[in-house]
Amino acid sequence: MVWNQLQRHLSKSEPRTKKELVQAIKAFWKDHMTVEQCKLYIDHLYKVALICIKIMDVQPVTP
Repeated sequence: MVWNQLQRHLSKSEPRTKKELVQAIKAFWKDHMTVEQCKLYIDHLYKVALICIKIMDVQPVTP
């Protein structure tokens, strides 16, 4: 998810040098990977994990 987003961003940025690559990566983390975006990914993973547990009939570990 996150790495796919980064890959697409870098593909659009088309960095030609190491410096441009580093700048594009920093821009991605600063401008595109917001707190809200992270929350959406975390919520999605939680939902998917519960579905996987049901499918595999595994008892979840509770803290």
